[in-house]
Amino acid sequence: MILAGLNSLDELDAAEELERKEKEEQEEKERREAEVARLAALPAPTGSNPGFDPALGLDPAFFEAFPPDHEMWATLDFGDGTPEVPRSTD
Repeated sequence: MILAGLNSLDELDAAEELERKEKEEQEEKERREAEVARLAALPAPTGSNPGFDPALGLDPAFFEAFPPDHEMWATLDFGDGTPEVPRSTD
């Protein structure tokens, strides 16, 4: 306490709280940087059809290969295509 130039226990508590917050912020920054590095190390999709990427959705090439009138949709039992969603009356 004396080495830090603090004159009361309240000042010591405040200094310790500030130190704790700075440590937490540094740890959070390090966690974010590690996550960015992990994501950057993931392999990038190759070719013109990367397939399904949860962050991006389906590749547009999927819809070119399977337009709404394609027989594949009938096998999924969607009938005449994608069902309409009723409009809200609110």
